[in-house]
Amino acid sequence: MADLFYIPLAHRSLFSLAGEDRRTFLQGLVSNDVAKAAPDRTLYGAFLTPQGKFLHEFFLGEKDDAFWLETETGGRDDFVRRLSIYKLRSKVGMATTDGVRVFALLGRDPAAAIGLPGEAGAAGPFGGGVVFVDPRLPAAGLRGWLPEGAEAALAAPDSSGPNHHTGMRIVSASAFPMAAAIWFRKRPSCWKTGSTSCMGWIGRRGVTSGRN
Repeated sequence: MADLFYIPLAHRSLFSLAGEDRRTFLQGLVSNDVAKAAPDRTLYGAFLTPQGKFLHEFFLGEKDDAFWLETETGGRDDFVRRLSIYKLRSKVGMATTDGVRVFALLGRDPAAAIGLPGEAGAAGPFGGGVVFVDPRLPAAGLRGWLPEGAEAALAAPDSSGPNHHTGMRIVSASAFPMAAAIWFRKRPSCWKTGSTSCMGWIGRRGVTSGRN
């Protein structure tokens, strides 16, 4: 895959949410419509307090009858702890997935190189893990959740940074919690449709960079 490059994202980590109640459990707790998550579709959303204060942002995918959630490494344990508060009698279980790493996959046409449609959120299996088109903005490339060593099937690593091939930066919601909370609360059409205008809406308010 000569036109594909991978960049390990050490600041991002995963945890799984399994159990027969996982969909109904998560549906009322996060900003996106969890019913749309599937093995071939990933979502992007946020976890807020009941008052609307931003706490965590995440990517959500489904694999092997479980949800996989990608969030910032430094906030993962807190995210899991807060979700556990609402567990009660729900038949769900959460576990960290430290054997799976997060990668940015970039290149001339990364979706085509992997064999995915180019639309936002399109996902599929790869190397024992999952690859998907960034649901926020397809031009941002792909992300991969891959077991240790599976990235070798992609291409040589690229050390130039995630903006080398895309020429852009994507908002890190945790870096701008107030703007993120306003976005997720006041602009529901953004996270439901994946509209690219969402990024511009935040950008016009001075939030233009991040490392997600």
